Amino acid sequence: MEPDLLLQVGLSVLAAGAVYGGIRQDLKYLHEKTDAARKSARRAHRRLDALITKGRAGERAGDLGE
Repeated sequence: MEPDLLLQVGLSVLAAGAVYGGIRQDLKYLHEKTDAARKSARRAHRRLDALITKGRAGERAGDLGE
């Protein structure tokens, strides 16, 4: 093979590897962000459920302030 062709092929493979690595890193970051958002949403739902349940318990007990 000619040295110029070998150099071009080598650089192309190197560039493709760099692009692939960048995409994998971006996907990993997005996966971590979606996991954090899910955990945050679960906590918020639990807090809301607790507030709703507490409010309903107060209504049943007659604590409407009337």
